[in-house]
Amino acid sequence: MGLLLGCLALAATGPAVLAQVPDGGTSPIDAEVRELVAERWDVGAERVHLSWGAFRAVPPPGASIELVGSGRGGHWVVRIGSATGGTSTIRLRTGYEAVRAVASRRLERGVTLTADDVVMRDTIIWNHPTGDSRLPLVGWVTHRRIEMGDILAGPAVQPPLVVEAGRTVELVWSRGPIGVRLKGIATESGALGEDVFVRTESGTRLRGTVIARSTVRLSHAGIPGGAS
Repeated sequence: MGLLLGCLALAATGPAVLAQVPDGGTSPIDAEVRELVAERWDVGAERVHLSWGAFRAVPPPGASIELVGSGRGGHWVVRIGSATGGTSTIRLRTGYEAVRAVASRRLERGVTLTADDVVMRDTIIWNHPTGDSRLPLVGWVTHRRIEMGDILAGPAVQPPLVVEAGRTVELVWSRGPIGVRLKGIATESGALGEDVFVRTESGTRLRGTVIARSTVRLSHAGIPGGAS
C-alpha cells in the first residue's frame, strides 16, 4: 500500500489531474514524457522505459507537462498543470534499453572473469546514463558476489590491479628526447590507466599513470616544478 501511495500526487491544488490506470495500461502522457527523458539523457525515445507504479498520470485536455529533477538514479518528478490552474506532482522512475554484459552464472567475490562468465544481453538499466562505455573484459575481477543475470559493471567488477601499494615500481619520465627511469614505492594500488601516487627512493611524493605491471609513467603535473 505504501508503494501505491508513493506513486500518488505529492501535492495538489485545484482540480485533480491524476487518475488510476488499469494494470498494463498506458497514460496519455507516456509518449511526451519519454521524449522529455530522451532529450535530457540523449538517448532514443524508443529506448526509454517508464515505471509509474499502479497509479499513473491521466491529465485533462490542455494540461502542461514538466519534468523536474536531475534524473539521477532514474528518479524524476512530473509536474502536471491543468488548464484551470490546478497542479499536481507525481513520482516517476525511468530506465533505458542498452546492451550490457551480464553474469552467466553466480560469481563469488575475487573471481577473475573468463569468457564463459560473460554474456552480452539487451537489458533495461533503471538509472541515468553514466557515460562510462567500458565493457568488462576477460581478466577483470569481481569485488562482491554477483548473481546470475546481474549486470557486470563497476564497482562490482574492476580491472585487475597491476600496481600494488607498498610494492616497488619502475618510474618512467620523458620530455622530448630526454628520458629517465628510476625506482619508487607505490603508495596506493591501481589498474591500467589509473593515476596513483608514488614515492621515490629519496622520499619525494609524485603522481603518475599506471602503464604496465609495476610501471608508472610520471606526469609533468605530478612532478614538483614540472607543470611549467
